[in-house]
Amino acid sequence: MDKKKESIERARPQKVISNIARKGEKEKKTNISMPKEIGDFSIGGMGESREREESFKKLSFDLESRLKSRTNELVKSNLELEKTMHVLRQSEERYRTLFETSNDAISITTRDGKYITYNQSFLDLFGYTDADMIDITAQEKYLDSNDRKRFQREVEEKGSVQDFEVRLKKKNGDKLHCLMTATLRRAHDGSILGYQGIIRDITQQKQAEEALRESEAQKKAILDASIDRIRLVDRDLRILWTNKTAARELKVQPKDLIGQYCYRVYAGRDTICEECPTVKAFTSGRIQHAILHKLSSTCFEEDTYWDNYSVPIKNESGDVVHCVQVNRNITESRKAEIEKKKLEAQLQQAQKMETLGTLVSGMAHEINNPINLIMFNLPLLQKVWYDLLPILKEHAGKEPYKKYGGLTYDFLHENLNTLLLDMKMASDRVAKIVSDLKTFSMQSNMLEIQPIRIEKVLENAIRLAQVAIRESEIELELDVAPDLPMIEGNFQGIEQIVLNLIINAIQAIDRNQGKVAITTRFQKRSKRIVLTISDNGRGIDPTISDKIFDPFFTNKQAEGGTGLGLSITYNLVKAYEGEITFKSKKGKGTTFIVSFPTIKSRKMQKILVVDDDKEVRDLITEVLAREKIYHVEEAANGFDACIKLGSFHPDLLLLDIFMPEMDGLEVLRTIQMEPDLSDMQVLITTGFPDHQKWREVVEMGFTNIYRKPIKVRDILKRVETVLNRESQV
Repeated sequence: MDKKKESIERARPQKVISNIARKGEKEKKTNISMPKEIGDFSIGGMGESREREESFKKLSFDLESRLKSRTNELVKSNLELEKTMHVLRQSEERYRTLFETSNDAISITTRDGKYITYNQSFLDLFGYTDADMIDITAQEKYLDSNDRKRFQREVEEKGSVQDFEVRLKKKNGDKLHCLMTATLRRAHDGSILGYQGIIRDITQQKQAEEALRESEAQKKAILDASIDRIRLVDRDLRILWTNKTAARELKVQPKDLIGQYCYRVYAGRDTICEECPTVKAFTSGRIQHAILHKLSSTCFEEDTYWDNYSVPIKNESGDVVHCVQVNRNITESRKAEIEKKKLEAQLQQAQKMETLGTLVSGMAHEINNPINLIMFNLPLLQKVWYDLLPILKEHAGKEPYKKYGGLTYDFLHENLNTLLLDMKMASDRVAKIVSDLKTFSMQSNMLEIQPIRIEKVLENAIRLAQVAIRESEIELELDVAPDLPMIEGNFQGIEQIVLNLIINAIQAIDRNQGKVAITTRFQKRSKRIVLTISDNGRGIDPTISDKIFDPFFTNKQAEGGTGLGLSITYNLVKAYEGEITFKSKKGKGTTFIVSFPTIKSRKMQKILVVDDDKEVRDLITEVLAREKIYHVEEAANGFDACIKLGSFHPDLLLLDIFMPEMDGLEVLRTIQMEPDLSDMQVLITTGFPDHQKWREVVEMGFTNIYRKPIKVRDILKRVETVLNRESQV
C-alpha cells in the first residue's frame, strides 16, 4: 500500500515545482574560465618580470571586474528566478485550488487512456478511490467504446477544445449522462501527449428534459385529439401554434398555418373581425367568451355556431403577450336548443290557437245568425223607406212641424238613406269579421292537399288583387323564376297566403310612387321554394314586431283592420309545413319571406294514353304533360298501344275500351299474357259505363274506371291517386 501511495504522489502536479527548482540551482553553478595569459605566466628577467607583473595586475583587475559583473548578473538572475518561482508557486496553488475544489470532475490522461492525475470530484462522481485509479483506464468508463474514439478523433482533427455528450458508468455500474469538455495536450515538438477532460454530470438535467419532452408530447397529443380548434396567437393575431383539429378543417398541416392571421384564415377577412373576443382579451387581460353565428364563410359550411374562448397569457411584468384561442363547433346543440325553443313556442301557439279557435268558432256561429237577419232586413227597410217617402212628404206638407221618432221630415229626407247605408256597411264589416273568424278557426287538416305550381297561385292572387292595386296606384314588380319544382298544399289556401301578403303590402304604403315587388326562387340547399313580397311603405314599428302574427292584433283599426289577416296567413303557412319571417325598417318598408318544401324528388313517371278520339287524346295528353312530372306518349288504337307497351313500358295505361279494329278489351288480354307488364297500372276511360263488356273487364281484375266526359282537375287527381297506389304497393 505504501508503494502505491508513493507512486500516486509521484503522479501529482508537485513534480512540476521540483523540476523548476533543480533548474534554478544549475543556473547558480556557473563555470568561470581563466584568461589564456595566466596559463602562459613564467619567471624571467626583471624587465620581463615588471611587464609580466603589470600584465598580471591588469589581468587581475579585468578578472575581478568580470567576476563582479558576472556576480551581479547571477544575483539579478537569481532574484528574477525567485520571483518566477514565487509566481509559479502562486499559479500552481491557484491551479491546485481550482483543480481540487471544482464541482466538475477533472482528469488528465495519456493518449492511450492511462490517468496521470484527477481531482476529488472525479472520484466522488464515479465512486472510485485512489487505489482504484492505479489500474483503471478511461476506456473502461464508456458505455460505448465508439464514443471515446469519436471524441479523440474530433478533438485531434477539429481543434484543441471540444464539447461532447457521452454516456459513462460509475464503479457500481450506474449509468451517467455527462457533458465533457476535452482539451488536447501537446509536447514542445507538437506531438500529442494526451487529454485533459472536464466532466459534468447532466443525468438529472437529461431526465428532466426527457420528462419535459414526454409531458409536451402528451399535452400535444391531448390538444391534437381535442374536438376544439386551439391556437396560440400574438398581439397582431398571427398564429404561432395550432392543433391538428384547427388545421384539419382547412385540409392543411398545422405548420402551414404558422405566421398567418387568424381572421384571414378562418373568417376570410382582410381586417380584424368586429367584436373579436381575442382583441378584448389582449386589452382587458381577462378571459373573454362569445358565441358567434357565422352565416357564411370562405372555409366552412354556412350557418354554424361557435363557442369561443380567448385566454390571455401574461409575462412576469403582467403584460399580455399571447392569447390562446379555443373554438368549439356547437352548431348541432345550438340548433337543437333553438329548435326546442321554437317547438315550445309553436306548442304554446298551437295550444293558444286551439283554445282561441274553439272560442272564435262558437262566437262566429253566435254572431252569424243575427247579422244575417240584419243583412236580410236592411234591403227591405230601404225599400220601405223609398215607398214611404212620398207619403211622408205629403203628410209633412199638411203638418210641417210633426216629428217622426223625434226627427223632422227634412232631416229624415236628407239623412235616413245615409243612415241605412251606414248600417249596411257596418253589417257587411261584421259579416267580414265573422268570415275571417271562420277561416281562422278552420283546421288545416280539413284542406285538400295536392301538388301546386306556385306560378299559378301567383297569377290567381294577383288577379284577385287587381282592384286594390289599381286603386292604390302602386307599381307591381314580378320576378318569377322559371321551371320551379312543385309544392304540396291546398290551392285556395296558398292563394289566400299570397293574397293576404299582397293586400298587407298595399295597405302599408302611404306615399306616392308606391312599389310592391314579388320574387320566387328555388333554394337548392334546403330544397324549398322561397317567395318574397316587399313594399316601400312605412315599415313595422319595432315595438310591435313580435306581435304582428297574433290574432286580433292590428294597428289599422281606423282602416277597418280586424287583426286576423297575418294571423290567418301564419297558420296557413304552418299548415303546409312552410316558414314565414319578415324584415322591416321603419319608414323604409317591409319584406315578408315565405318558404315551402317542394315535392320529394321522384322518378318521372311514364303514361301511355290510348283513345281513338283525337280531341280526347290531345286533351288528356296536354293536361298530363303540363304537370312536367309525367312523360306522356299516345296511341290512336289497340294495335299502336300493344306496340308501344313493349317499347315504352309505361307506369300507367289510360285505355279507352270502345275502339275500332282492336278494342281495349283485346289490349287488356294482351297485357295479362305478358309477365313484363304485370307491374303496370291501368285506368280505363269510357263513355258507356253500362255496356256488357264491363263485366268481362271487371272479371279480368281491372277495376280503375274513369267515366267520360273528361274534367281536367278530376283526371289529374285520379291519375295521381292510381300512381300513388302503385308506389305504395
